[in-house]
Amino acid sequence: MSLSTKILKFSILFGAIYFLSISIAHFFELKIPGLFVYFDVISFEYQNKIISMLAFGWAAFFFLGFKLIDLKNNNLIILYIITGAVAIFILIIINISSELARLIEHQSTIAYWMTTIILFVYLLWILVFYIKAHKDAKK
Repeated sequence: MSLSTKILKFSILFGAIYFLSISIAHFFELKIPGLFVYFDVISFEYQNKIISMLAFGWAAFFFLGFKLIDLKNNNLIILYIITGAVAIFILIIINISSELARLIEHQSTIAYWMTTIILFVYLLWILVFYIKAHKDAKK
């Protein structure tokens, strides 16, 4: 296994751990910045439980990729990139929405943008190491 593949594999494991952490934080309503993107916005218990359930699904989705990584015929990483891009796009839409502006009443959105940017950088990291690992696998 090439170094790029190892980095990719453990980066995906990190994603599984991150999404599991999000799931736990939302389940117990622990408004920790980074695990709650909109940590200082009012939320309801049922919303947090839904997010917890969905984040658990993402954790399982990433853990599956960690366990099954095979760059010759594994399309899970492409799905991570596509679903991650959609998630980031939606976060951008929320961050610029008038509804969010009303909820935070002139507070700064910098913390939300920082989380969005960090997730974007993580997605780029996965993409770069997927490309490198894919090239290494063809050798």
